[in-house]
Amino acid sequence: MVYEDKNNKRRFGHVSFSDNSGLSVDDAIKITGAQSSFDGVGAEYEYIQMRFGEKGRDWTLKLQALVEDGEKVFDRLDLVLIKEKKEISLFFDISDFFGRF
Repeated sequence: MVYEDKNNKRRFGHVSFSDNSGLSVDDAIKITGAQSSFDGVGAEYEYIQMRFGEKGRDWTLKLQALVEDGEKVFDRLDLVLIKEKKEISLFFDISDFFGRF
């Protein structure tokens, strides 16, 4: 179930997403509430499907990479948006759950 809480955070079950665009490290989508790295990465893909549609039909993943910037850790996903015929990079701040198994 996806809904917005009183702080305008997008939520998927117990995981929250900030309202940032995700189009740069400085505006990365912060994920909170994930119990593990597996849980958090799964939430990333749920978020992408919520925002861009079905994988394989509406978008494809070109690259996924870990980006470290000081004390913060980010997941960078390069997507190809099929209908728009364009590529974008989406950044998630995964510092809250990175390395937790």
